[in-house]
Amino acid sequence: MENYLFRDANSEELKEIEESKEIKKIENILRALGTPNKAITTLENYKNYLKEDALSKKSWGLKSFNQPNQTDDDLFKETVLIEGDNTKDIYCFIDAYTASPVTIKVTRPDPLQPLTNVELLAIYSRAFQYIYEEEEKEVGNPGHIPGLLNRDTSHGRYGVWGHDLSDLVYNGFSEVLIYKDFIVCEFSVDS
Repeated sequence: MENYLFRDANSEELKEIEESKEIKKIENILRALGTPNKAITTLENYKNYLKEDALSKKSWGLKSFNQPNQTDDDLFKETVLIEGDNTKDIYCFIDAYTASPVTIKVTRPDPLQPLTNVELLAIYSRAFQYIYEEEEKEVGNPGHIPGLLNRDTSHGRYGVWGHDLSDLVYNGFSEVLIYKDFIVCEFSVDS
């Protein structure tokens, strides 16, 4: 994901999102798969990681991964959300374990490529990592609350609190809003 550009959305972009009309809304585009802290070298690597996570959850006996007539291929499916229609910018809305909601703007290197659920979750995961990395560059890692395993609050621009990134897992709830020229997405996490 080295050619993707990540930065905080600016006030003009946030206003544009607020004033624009969504074309389509898609919810829950993937099962409860993956973690925001997974290192992402390539999209193919990330897709294989998600497949392995699905098979692992099946082996644990989780009901949603062990349905009658369900094959291993049914556990994880990569699907195209948008054909290559010049959607270059993705806005990742992150409202978990930050002092205030954060919107990270991500610019895709090739907007003519179809956007899949795998690429979108990879982008979102990398945006989550970006927040933690930037916070630590600014103010360092605050460590844990004495006597607890919870991350102490850091006092950088994001105010990360409550959990280390490695504590978090995606729970399967997501919202993807498709606009004319951009996408806004949010994937929910649990610890």
